[in-house]
Amino acid sequence: MEWRRLAGLVVGVWASAAVVACGDKSSTADTGGESGAGGSEQGAGAAASGGRDENTGGVENTAGNASAGGDPSTGGVVNAGGVESTGGVESTGGVGGAGGGDTSSTGGNAPVADDTVFDHLTADVGRIPETAITSAVQGLHIAYWHTSHGSQVVSGMEALRDWEPFVDRFAFSADGSSGLHFDSSVGNYDQPCPDLSHCSDDQQMLGDTRRILSENPEINVVMWAWCSISGHDVATYLDNMETLIAEFGLGGTDERAATTPVEFIFMTGHSEGGNTSPREAAAQIRAHCEDHDRWLIDYYDIEAHDLDGNAYMELSISDNLGYEGGNWAVDYLGRSDADPTLVGLTNATSSCAHSDDPTEAKLNCVLKGQAAWWAFARVAGWDPE
Repeated sequence: MEWRRLAGLVVGVWASAAVVACGDKSSTADTGGESGAGGSEQGAGAAASGGRDENTGGVENTAGNASAGGDPSTGGVVNAGGVESTGGVESTGGVGGAGGGDTSSTGGNAPVADDTVFDHLTADVGRIPETAITSAVQGLHIAYWHTSHGSQVVSGMEALRDWEPFVDRFAFSADGSSGLHFDSSVGNYDQPCPDLSHCSDDQQMLGDTRRILSENPEINVVMWAWCSISGHDVATYLDNMETLIAEFGLGGTDERAATTPVEFIFMTGHSEGGNTSPREAAAQIRAHCEDHDRWLIDYYDIEAHDLDGNAYMELSISDNLGYEGGNWAVDYLGRSDADPTLVGLTNATSSCAHSDDPTEAKLNCVLKGQAAWWAFARVAGWDPE
């Protein structure tokens, strides 16, 4: 893959829920979920405090690829162990020149699925060196479209930012005045396209992205989240993202690409119990990103695998980490060997949209916040290898 990171890079993100719930303007977090293909979510999407740290044992790499779109098990819980790296982006310093470096990790040397894909294998922020975090803070300016499900990223990042043991290591603010410049307010219900699931037509996402990039020349990272991905045209989404990359990415046709090229982070949708559409969509998006070396935060994969790599796709995994027979967050946090950092972050999370009940399910936000920071560090040039 051609190295695409430059100093001053602008990053933007489209998500499913920034400050409001999918399909609802209220401010109360919803613990329910979504119903129907492409239907609206209920409840509110107020960003909560979440965060993510992997367990002390890491994820064992003993069973091959069990990511969304992998080989499903016909029954029971699959020990997916890990995904062997297939190459990916060669690091040459990236934005701000974040290099390697060591840092204390709560998850050990967990395997990396793919160095452009961020999923259940790549969420341990303890592995990210201080230099990489500094490079992200100094070099990235991120725009993120989302509604309530997308707010889980924000809630997790808030938990990491506010948890006392981290002492503001993961600080961020909407205007960049403190820590990472991470604006998650660009998508709202005053706009025609607050997230990927609520655009009235597939072209609105293109228009909104172009408008935000025109009005905010510093933005160099863009991310769009999904509410429910069911019933949506994933092929058109992928085409639209590639159109934007061709315009605003390194070497793009838009004039700002010459000075401030933009990185685009793809996202998959959340799980929906027995509905297989999110799984199929996740497989399609992930395959595209792996084939084209695109950045991806794999929401579905994070929910569909526990911290030991066991896969729950065949057990009707839902967006609160519940499955047929239990809830893997409850199972994990109830163990005597549960990572104390994950326990602490989950307990400190006041709300996690759609994943508040049971309370252990707030681990979902913790994990997604950590995956986001892993993504930002990589975009800024960090090479975890």
